[in-house]
Amino acid sequence: MLKLHSLRWIVAFGLVAAAGSIACSGSSSGSDTSGGGISGNAGSGRAQAGSSSSAGGSSGATDTTTGGSSAMGGTDATSGGGDATAGSSATGGTKALGGSASGGSNATGGTGGVPAGPKCVGSGDCARPTPYCDTAAMSCVQCLGDANCQGLGGFGAGKCNLTSHSCVQCAVDKDCMNGELCSAAGRCVQCLTTKNCMANEVCDTARNQCVPSCTTDGMCGGQRPFCDTKTSVCVACLTANNCMNPGRPLCINNACAQCAVDKDCGGQNPYCDTMRNRCAECLTNANCPKNQMCQQGQCN
Repeated sequence: MLKLHSLRWIVAFGLVAAAGSIACSGSSSGSDTSGGGISGNAGSGRAQAGSSSSAGGSSGATDTTTGGSSAMGGTDATSGGGDATAGSSATGGTKALGGSASGGSNATGGTGGVPAGPKCVGSGDCARPTPYCDTAAMSCVQCLGDANCQGLGGFGAGKCNLTSHSCVQCAVDKDCMNGELCSAAGRCVQCLTTKNCMANEVCDTARNQCVPSCTTDGMCGGQRPFCDTKTSVCVACLTANNCMNPGRPLCINNACAQCAVDKDCGGQNPYCDTMRNRCAECLTNANCPKNQMCQQGQCN
């Protein structure tokens, strides 16, 4: 009986010890769980660190921040974008292109002074009165240099106007004699303004001649019976009513003229040469039949 009682105590004690071990084990397990929790916290910390990569908290975050540095690299890309913007300043380059275009236009304008003539590649394609080929403009012209305007081929003038490529009498005043002046048209004339004339004279700029001044029609006569009080010059007409010749019924620049526009002409001379206000058969080669050229208003 005593032995059986002792055995029960031993078993009970063993059970208690086992329970204590289990408790201790559970406690360890709890520690592990705690540790696991810590690990979880650490994981959470990593997650937080990862989330707050911009804050750059933990070492994990530092790594992520390094990744963020790649984003900084993105900032560099923005800088690259800035360079692209700088590249956009190549648009400024486009402006430069525009400038050169304008320059080119000016150059084209420069050739605008060449008188109309047949197209050519060499002087063999040209004939009088435009016997020379301006190869730059591919157009037949009257002259290329002063030598073309002298002798039999000089058209009565000795200088070549290199802008219009036409033979003229003068290029500067010193080319003229007897105190005459060189006009813009390349002619030696008596006056350009009234300052070039004597007292009581005015410069008739239509003819570039010094003439007696007038204030009334009573001071005029002959072929210039009317006084243009605006210029103090005796003139042929003031209005078309002063032009009695039916062949010259218009008053243009105080002179009786045949035409001002093409509709004033007709018949065999359908075009108005507005330089001389006279009707002409042609103004350009295009007005003439095939294989003919327009020379001084006539097709030949």
